Amino acid sequence: MKVKRFFSESMQDVLRMVREDFGPDAVILSNSKVDGGVEIVAALDYEEGADESATSLELKSASQPSPSQIARMHAEKHLQLQKEMERAKRKIEQVRSQRAADGAKLQARQTELSEGRRSGAKLAGDADWDELSDMKAEILELKGLITEQVRKHETVDTSGAAQRASQHSLVQQQLENMLDSLCVAKEIRQSL
Repeated sequence: MKVKRFFSESMQDVLRMVREDFGPDAVILSNSKVDGGVEIVAALDYEEGADESATSLELKSASQPSPSQIARMHAEKHLQLQKEMERAKRKIEQVRSQRAADGAKLQARQTELSEGRRSGAKLAGDADWDELSDMKAEILELKGLITEQVRKHETVDTSGAAQRASQHSLVQQQLENMLDSLCVAKEIRQSL
């Protein structure tokens, strides 16, 4: 089997080069657009003693797509990619709307807590309140750790200023990641 890469500015030129070099028995293994043109990898398989029946001629012509078939394949692939992108966009929008709804619910519950509207009686959503309280305690604990680390690093001499800044930003980034995973709204993050 002989395999060779062909490159040209247009698909027609590349296909012409393949036909000139390998003849009608060439098989196109792959094609792709690259900077400056089109690249095709083609192969030629020498079979000694193979008779040229009508079936083998049909198979050979079917394995070598015409420019219109190539264009159709590209168009189908493009449509398929567009459909996949639309599905991904819809899924992203669903996640965003769910996060926004969760953030709104969380903000409403925190507002309710801060205004003292919640009585001592057990509500149906007490499990959610307990979970929210646990999250708040974790956030406050992280905030305390950050404050403690800043205080510790302020007592160290000024030669370690860059190290303190990088450690502070690392802790800050971890806190942001945790708040993101908990779907905490921006206003609540800023108040914390």
